[in-house]
Amino acid sequence: MRIVGIDTATCLASVALIENGQILAERMDPSREPADASARKVFRSDHGATLLPLVGSLLDAACVSLNDVGGIAVSIGPGSFTGLRIGLSTVKGLAYGTALPVVGIPTLLATAARAVDYAGWVCALLDAGKKQVYARLFHKAGESLTGVTEDLLVPAEGVVEQVQTLGTEPSWLFIGNGARLYQRLLLDAFGSRAHFVFDETRPTPAAMVARLGERRLQDHGGDDLGSLVPFYVRPPDAETKSDFFL
Repeated sequence: MRIVGIDTATCLASVALIENGQILAERMDPSREPADASARKVFRSDHGATLLPLVGSLLDAACVSLNDVGGIAVSIGPGSFTGLRIGLSTVKGLAYGTALPVVGIPTLLATAARAVDYAGWVCALLDAGKKQVYARLFHKAGESLTGVTEDLLVPAEGVVEQVQTLGTEPSWLFIGNGARLYQRLLLDAFGSRAHFVFDETRPTPAAMVARLGERRLQDHGGDDLGSLVPFYVRPPDAETKSDFFL
């Protein structure tokens, strides 16, 4: 089964095409990549203008069309409010036009799943602005990811506290754009026990969204499009006018 995966939870939108778990092609929007990825930058979401061309480029690279695809998987949050809305509305438009099934995949789960060839404790974290992060802790064994917390919205220091509640584990893998942003804080807290995977690393978030979506589609079929909505963690009315974070 070929599955298109789409992630627009951060300023770095990504898309991917997989077949039977294997990545056929993946793309990340180069226009949104920070010039200095080690520092927090302010971006306004432009996914509305770039997402469909990015999907087109992906399909062209794999020499397929949407008619050759078995379904679409999309990250549903948490993340940028505007980015999530654009991603989901675009996917719904594609699905209504093609009758393709759609599944929504939690963003932090897909972020943690990018830790391929790794076994142990994983912390997925995304910048939420205002010195806060979206975070979730997992334990990974093989391809199995077990969540040990819910999706959280906490100050960056709160991630340290969450990890410390689980004891002095030998090592943690921190992954996502929040891992780069708060790398110094995490290194100060955990030293050599802290390891990192950053956003520009492959596989892309969209590739993991697609892989997780393929399993969901095979096991349970598509979600109901009418009831599929973004998961924000915090209320949407907390969004600032610019919605610039991430």
